Amino acid sequence: MSDSAKSSPTKTDVVPSPQMAINAIPLNTIP
Repeated sequence: MSDSAKSSPTKTDVVPSPQMAINAIPLNTIP
């Protein structure tokens, strides 16, 4: 149960993490 619960939240947190950073980098670099 620990493996399944850790794999679910870990994969979801890693996906939006890099996408949010990429979107914030160009927005902060433009101004």
